[in-house]
Amino acid sequence: MSDKRILSLNLINCYGIKKMQETIEFGNGNNSSMIYASNGVMKTSLSKTLDNLSKGESPKDEVFNKQTNFIVSYSNVIDDVNLSNIGSLENVIVIHSLDNTNDFAKASSSLLVNEKARNKFITIHEQIYEVINTFKATLKKRLGNDCWMQLKAFIDRDIAETKNDESMVRVLHSFIEKKHLNNYEKWIYKDLFNDHTDKLFNNVDFLNNVNEYTTLYKKLLSESKVFSENGFDPQNADNILVQLRKTNFFKAKHKVILNNDENIIIQNEKELKKILTEEKRKILSEESLIDKFNVIEKMLSNANTRKFRDIIKVNPEYIPLLVSRDTLERDFWLYKLSDLHEEISVINKVILENDEALNEIRKEALSGATEWQKVVEEYNNRFHVPFELVISNKDDVILNLDLPIVVFKYIDNITGEETIKNYDSLQNVLSNGEKRALYFLNIIFKIESLKKESGQKLLIFDDIADSFDYKNKYAIIQYIKEISNEPNFDVLILTHNYDFYRTLYSRIPINRENAFIARINKDNTVTFNNQDKGTETLYLGNIFQLWIKAFSSHKNEMIMTASITFFRNLLEYRYTKDKTQYNLLTSLLHIKEKTNQITWNDIFPIVKDLVPELPNEARIESFGNKVVIDSIFECADKAVKDSSSSQSNLENKVVLAMALRLKSEQRALKILGLPYGDKKGSQTYELYRDVKESGYLLSDEEKEMFERVMIITPEHLHLNSFMFEPLIDTSIDSLIDLYEICKSIQDREIVRT
Repeated sequence: MSDKRILSLNLINCYGIKKMQETIEFGNGNNSSMIYASNGVMKTSLSKTLDNLSKGESPKDEVFNKQTNFIVSYSNVIDDVNLSNIGSLENVIVIHSLDNTNDFAKASSSLLVNEKARNKFITIHEQIYEVINTFKATLKKRLGNDCWMQLKAFIDRDIAETKNDESMVRVLHSFIEKKHLNNYEKWIYKDLFNDHTDKLFNNVDFLNNVNEYTTLYKKLLSESKVFSENGFDPQNADNILVQLRKTNFFKAKHKVILNNDENIIIQNEKELKKILTEEKRKILSEESLIDKFNVIEKMLSNANTRKFRDIIKVNPEYIPLLVSRDTLERDFWLYKLSDLHEEISVINKVILENDEALNEIRKEALSGATEWQKVVEEYNNRFHVPFELVISNKDDVILNLDLPIVVFKYIDNITGEETIKNYDSLQNVLSNGEKRALYFLNIIFKIESLKKESGQKLLIFDDIADSFDYKNKYAIIQYIKEISNEPNFDVLILTHNYDFYRTLYSRIPINRENAFIARINKDNTVTFNNQDKGTETLYLGNIFQLWIKAFSSHKNEMIMTASITFFRNLLEYRYTKDKTQYNLLTSLLHIKEKTNQITWNDIFPIVKDLVPELPNEARIESFGNKVVIDSIFECADKAVKDSSSSQSNLENKVVLAMALRLKSEQRALKILGLPYGDKKGSQTYELYRDVKESGYLLSDEEKEMFERVMIITPEHLHLNSFMFEPLIDTSIDSLIDLYEICKSIQDREIVRT
């Protein structure tokens, strides 16, 4: 099977892309590609389209809502089946420059244990949590509302602290072995336990009255011939009645003797219930007990505790439990859970059955060196940020499947003082660049987890180094270089930063046939232009060495003309007191006294002075005698004719900018009636100001021409070897359009009012 892989893109109306039909090849030792696109061309639209398709979603036209069509594939070149697939890119991963979601903890969790063991771990827990969730639904139905969090809070506070639902079920299994005292069938949690009743449980007067009532109640029980203060009280009697009914006690011809009095033999439920009810009524209607109950009832008379009062009024036997909120709540939960004993036992059995397998997985995870340590160390060593990354809950991640808690340790370099920040608080501390460096941690985790998967992957980086400082930018480039050497990864980098584009080319490295510049053509189609295709000139090396070579051979008049700006800048950097040479070259960027007299023979000695290897005279005499301003205008006219194949040619753009400025100054001087300008500083601006102050009525077209020239031309004419990205970004079409306007205005008569 061929080692070649192809990303095939056939897009119509996908976000900002009107039409695109392109392919990018990977493989055979060439698994990295890069595309430079200036703002507004297609970079974001392409990354959004591929991101949508990788997630099984369709791209769209968000502006005009036009019909979207797409045939996109990433596949082996001879795999015709996959190549014909529409919109399925499960092996494509788009990594954006900055994602606001904090999901690096989730991404890192897949690195923590062996993948096979982790999958088994997850499967077991899914089985456990499936039965737990079923139990939660049953409990909710039993209670009439969801009180799981209230139950957990009670268990954690009064029984044992639980870390998760699984450990809570273990505690519940032991807890429900105890017996409840009262019947709470008609009552719901929030009526018994809320902010208002909590205040009662903390009210000393209320508790004193409850204690006094309880003392009286127990005294009456001790005097009863039926009940006892030590167990067989009215609450227990009710429970016994229920149990006797459930077990068909009387139907089995059994009998009950109360208090060893064989003179009273009870042979049926009705008779027993009558005796118990009568004795209960007798006790609760005792005058001193009623008086104390009335005192308690008055304390429950406000609207917020009225439901609580109604419960106590119907069930005065609850009052002894009111000495403690915890006692009452414990009894409430014991009753509500009593019917769910079997369900809780089933869940506990599932947990116990899987304990051995889970412990083996945990043992394996703890004994080995986990991969997250490597990722954390790599991040700390690679990126320059003011904090050190720490995962604080390593054991919980492995033992309990918790998501990692990523914290950030700051160390004062002077005092050695340390402090810990969490992710949220860090957002108020970090600069935007540092936040981006932090975000890259998520990317590392994501890519490291992808290494564990089988199959070829295409990683698409969308302006991944945007807004980074140089140290972190080079750290990212180094990381991309390393992952581009991974046999299962193909890498496509999208950027609108030409400096980053050039650096990638030299550092990774990327073959020229896989280095593209995206362009929007006049028919609105987007194409990936490439030097190997002959559709683009890529300035990936030292552009000025190429320009110097042109001066050496005198064969490329376009480059030689554009180079005047470069050599003028070199003269500016020399800080020489003699400005003669600098002023002469400046006279080719502004209309000065000698502009129309300067020939190429005047230029060659200056260039040789800067680059001694170059000749100091023209190789062809006629060329040496040629006036340079004529070369400027002729080359500008040639650039207009060659525009279709010279979108990124710097020399064409520079020459057009030179011609633009000169044409605009010629127009200004013609209006002012001057042969040349003698301004110091920004002569174009000064001449434009003089025109406006002269009283000459400029047309709107003339105003626009002057203002556009002053905006566009400076960055093209103050050229240096460190920053020529703006020239790449600027469309040559805008320069050509403005040049044509300048020429047409130049030929017009000066009409004075």
